Amino acid sequence: MVQELRPTAAREGNEALCSDDDGPARDTSEWRRFADALRSSEARLRAATELVGIGIYSWNPDTGSLEWDERLRAMWGLPADTPVDMTLFEAGIHPDDRQPVRDAIARCVDPRGDGSYNVEYRVIGKEDGITRRIATSGRTSFADGRAVGFIGAAIDVTAQRRAEAAIRASEAQFRSFAAHSSNLIWIGDPVAGAIIYRSAAYERIWGVPCQEAASDFAEWMKDVHPEDRPQVGHALAAVKAGDVVQFEYRIVRPRDGAMRWLRDTSFPIFDEAGAVTRIGGITEDLTQDDVRHVYVVSGKRPRPAS
Repeated sequence: MVQELRPTAAREGNEALCSDDDGPARDTSEWRRFADALRSSEARLRAATELVGIGIYSWNPDTGSLEWDERLRAMWGLPADTPVDMTLFEAGIHPDDRQPVRDAIARCVDPRGDGSYNVEYRVIGKEDGITRRIATSGRTSFADGRAVGFIGAAIDVTAQRRAEAAIRASEAQFRSFAAHSSNLIWIGDPVAGAIIYRSAAYERIWGVPCQEAASDFAEWMKDVHPEDRPQVGHALAAVKAGDVVQFEYRIVRPRDGAMRWLRDTSFPIFDEAGAVTRIGGITEDLTQDDVRHVYVVSGKRPRPAS
């Protein structure tokens, strides 16, 4: 970190600078501008790290000494004034992650490499016992073929990783549901004019494997019965505009020419800004089988046995 310049140091610097004919006034002004620029840079760095929750640290590869800021200590579940060393650092790392961290450190101090350090691992707070996921990166400086210094930054990504895990679980549940649904579930990109997802029911309804299906909406429309294409196009346009639409139409299966009656409930999918970035639908096959069932219901009371 940049240290604040004191008046004594400034005077000593001015005396060293005052060697030309313009006098000490210009040198003092230049030195003050330089000192102000340093303080301003430090303030911006501090504000940026506080805004995103980055912890800054340095390490001396020769002595093993560490310097951590308060945010990094908090990631280890430590008070702000706790002394830190390599033993404390490694003790806080989850046992299953210690070896990968050691390997990453060995690579970053190897003069044959580029000195980069990028690793993610779990930390168990020393005093609070909370498990956190930490993503960190840094770079080693070398001199005469050996590592002489290191500076890095770390950030707590626990909440982000939990959210990602929840999304993956939701996606797995959705795909499981879609795979076993008798109805076709589809998702499209209205900007690209493409269908980006179809569930397994597509093959049963269309008679074509999903991987062979047309991804372009215009190509897909060729399977729609010619008399129904205008209403289908109008319905999809309404969905792209933000409406939920239910409509029925016929398709002519491309391989066997069989006709199927379908009912589609289509809906827009909005982003955080309220824009329609995806459209989706649930398609039900209404086609009747050739076998007809007749149910007779009588309202007459049965006669008592005589």
